[in-house]
Amino acid sequence: MGLTGGDVGLAGMSPDHESSAHALFLLTASSLGATVLLLYEWIILLEHEVQYIWTKPNTAMTKWLYLFIRYFSIITQISIQIMFRVDAIQPDTPSVHLRHCPVHLIWPLVVAQSVLTAVELVLVWRVQALYPGRPLYLILGIVVVAETLTLAIIAVIDIPGISYNSMCEVNLPIGPVAVYGLIALLPQSVVLAMCIYRRMQLGWNKAPVVSLVMRDGALAYVAIFAFQIMAMYSLTAAKLSYFQFWLLAGLSAIGCRIIINLQQVNAIDEFDIVPSTHVTDATTGFELTLLEHARYTTCETETYTHF
Repeated sequence: MGLTGGDVGLAGMSPDHESSAHALFLLTASSLGATVLLLYEWIILLEHEVQYIWTKPNTAMTKWLYLFIRYFSIITQISIQIMFRVDAIQPDTPSVHLRHCPVHLIWPLVVAQSVLTAVELVLVWRVQALYPGRPLYLILGIVVVAETLTLAIIAVIDIPGISYNSMCEVNLPIGPVAVYGLIALLPQSVVLAMCIYRRMQLGWNKAPVVSLVMRDGALAYVAIFAFQIMAMYSLTAAKLSYFQFWLLAGLSAIGCRIIINLQQVNAIDEFDIVPSTHVTDATTGFELTLLEHARYTTCETETYTHF
């Protein structure tokens, strides 16, 4: 059956129009997939969220970090879907394209960096709990703030000179993107190094709580690193720009799982640190997936009942 003049489809498009329509489909489909992932993650953790997050007092920083990471990410992904549909110039033009490219680039990146900073704050307080009596959160907080400011300065300098194709995809030089990625990984690297150092101080066969924090911090580090590599690569290859949506989804899922799991094992209690010198019966089970609780008893010179 042939197509009439009123039929709309890829078969009736010019090559440029077909290519642009395919690129728009990939972008919207990728954003939709990331949105579905976030909503699925939200649904399966909703019971834990109500139990461990909503019941916390409004003065608990944990509560607001979780709500920011969870709901700001979901709202952003939904807003991106709306932006694609509102901003796209449709098939009556020579090619399908988006009109406000800087918005399509800057908005997801700003949100991803904001969520990453929130996740880093959670990691900072986890490490602080391993070093009671030492204000390491100030040092690590300065590192996180310096990272954010540096990345903002780099973005302000580089973004105005970026060239976009019709679908607002970019093809950046590898140099600036690599610098951006390395700076973004710095706070996480410092946190992981401090966990390893503390583990070595206490001995590899002791302090299972520290061992768990180090192990799960390493898992979070690897996951965040993988998502950031994908996002950086997408900025240097215009055909793969849709990876940026999965960076935000991954950061949100990781951050929320970290907080929920630590709350689940009573590892964080409004970021209070309570040293003790007696035998403690601790419950642990923190990983990037929800695990069964494993109970053990430890007798250390210094153990921590809350972190």
